[in-house]
Amino acid sequence: MKTFLCWGISKLEGLFGLLIWPAMFIIGDREQLIFNQQGQLNADGWVLFLTAIIGAAIPAIFTAIYAVKNFDEVTSYSMLFHLSRSSILDSKIKYFFRTIFIAGLNWAIVIFTAGLFFI
Repeated sequence: MKTFLCWGISKLEGLFGLLIWPAMFIIGDREQLIFNQQGQLNADGWVLFLTAIIGAAIPAIFTAIYAVKNFDEVTSYSMLFHLSRSSILDSKIKYFFRTIFIAGLNWAIVIFTAGLFFI
């Protein structure tokens, strides 16, 4: 299970690329629910946006902490070669922030898109 989780964390960028397409189609289909006439978010859109951002923060933080604790299993040798000019601590810090950002984007897209069906 640990190997599967580490493999999934290492593939978060690809998951983001897959999630963005259906999310954009759903947002485009339901844009009248979240945007007003001037193209700005209405009240429902803001509530959904803030809910998605806050709801995505907690699992993103846990994902990033898990990834850093299991840094050796999550990263590949090619990534370590790419980051060879920096120390291991520097690599872990960069990887933590990259993972928290990408995991947060993935969770935010899922929460925002699912929330569109409940408006």
